[in-house]
Amino acid sequence: MYRDWIFSNYPLRLYVATAPITTEGEVSEWSLLTILTRQDQMNLPSGIRLRVSDGDTLVGEQVLTDTTPADYLFLTAIGSLEEQLTITIALADGTSLTLPPFSYSLAHNP
Repeated sequence: MYRDWIFSNYPLRLYVATAPITTEGEVSEWSLLTILTRQDQMNLPSGIRLRVSDGDTLVGEQVLTDTTPADYLFLTAIGSLEEQLTITIALADGTSLTLPPFSYSLAHNP
């Protein structure tokens, strides 16, 4: 799934996918894939950050610098079935957007 929105005058698009991780035939963890890009397919602004956290713990972060221009950032994270993972997008000026937590449910994802 993806979501489009305008964030500080940047037309952003965030793709999110979840999948179970099975061990010996049983689901023990889940993975979250996030991809941040612009709707207009231009490069993302320098200094933009894509973060995934589990509560107060930073699980992963990608930062776009002046030396690495790109039109997307991506992160993957793994959580236990009880964990919720939160995505935050932050600009170089400190403006940030934190989305509601993502979780994985076996009832909705057989």
